[in-house]
Amino acid sequence: MRVPCEVFVRKYLPEIRSLVIKRISKKYKMKQIDIARVVGVTQAAVSQYLSKETDGTLFDEETLKNIRTLADFLAEQKINAWEALQRICNICCSLKQNKKFCKNHIDLYAELGKMEYCTCPKSTLPKQGVFDKYSVLMKITNALNLLENSLTIFKLVPEVRMNLVMALPEAKTLEEVAGIPGRLTVVDNMVKYFAKPKFGVSKHLSKILLAFMECRKDMLACMNIRNTKRVRDAVKRAGLTLAEIGEDLPLEGREQALINKVKEIAGERSVDAVADPGAKYIEPIIYLFGFDAEDVVKKAISVANQL
Repeated sequence: MRVPCEVFVRKYLPEIRSLVIKRISKKYKMKQIDIARVVGVTQAAVSQYLSKETDGTLFDEETLKNIRTLADFLAEQKINAWEALQRICNICCSLKQNKKFCKNHIDLYAELGKMEYCTCPKSTLPKQGVFDKYSVLMKITNALNLLENSLTIFKLVPEVRMNLVMALPEAKTLEEVAGIPGRLTVVDNMVKYFAKPKFGVSKHLSKILLAFMECRKDMLACMNIRNTKRVRDAVKRAGLTLAEIGEDLPLEGREQALINKVKEIAGERSVDAVADPGAKYIEPIIYLFGFDAEDVVKKAISVANQL
């Protein structure tokens, strides 16, 4: 019996390896021995893949994007071996939804052609909008890649620096929200991070997100950006809805008062962002919300592009 995994290993995996290795070689100018180390193959295999004719036509654009991201993360050592394998398995699961994959399976195992309908095991990817801990961390990692490649996002980093958090659906506790240890900072006008995302960090931003989620369960991500008149105007030009906290919040117990206000705003109307005016020794901040980490980062980049 020829199982679907054989189709992937025989036909698709060599193409993925070739595309990954060629991208790392071309974009990062790495030596073959170093490529072999990060990809997990021999140097001889790297040489063969570099000489292999590969044009990427076997894959759709979304799959090619995922392959390019995998190559970048491997080269920049942003993911470990287990995370890399998970991404490859996810690519395989996505490919199984394509009729072309079924045809390749029948070509390998002709008896399948007699079946009236496909019984191939389908994707094990989570349904859209449904996340477990691994997929939350994957979403944040993808979002961080977007941030690091943006030429404008540095304009939104506040003095207290930036963070990005994403919660599990129905999250109630800080341990169910993931963020970036040490926050995001700016180096040469580019946003950088120096630790992998994990759960239970960035407690203030996580509390803000959890309060917002009590009324907006579809919004699983939040990030903090600079709050100035120019930024608030840019938020509106980007087509996002901004709510401003007009009144002064008490200094004593201010965080809880802010949390209560965010919850109140979320319950009253649909907004993308809440602007905290700050106070003495407290920097004004805009809290931007999104359906997931990638969504909120794309919103932030759209704001930065308006400045």
